[in-house]
Amino acid sequence: MRLHNMLINLLGICVLVSCSSVSPPTAAIQDHQPLAFVHVNVIPMTQSGLIEDQTVVIERGKITRIGPSASIRLPRNASQIDGREKYLIPDW
Repeated sequence: MRLHNMLINLLGICVLVSCSSVSPPTAAIQDHQPLAFVHVNVIPMTQSGLIEDQTVVIERGKITRIGPSASIRLPRNASQIDGREKYLIPDW
């Protein structure tokens, strides 16, 4: 749980990084619709290594949920971005 809270605090603004560019759906940003990066690899700043197959939910510009993709429930109206083979890192 401690790691979970640290990741939420550190990943205030996130960037999805890969060989291809992925942009959040414009409607989700404009309408404050929840956005979910699913099956993404998270690179934390609090420890070395990689946390694989995570789901990160952003609501109203803030991360509200983060955890293993198999156990995170998405908001009913969330736009989803498939993060397979992609990486989510803090944008400082």
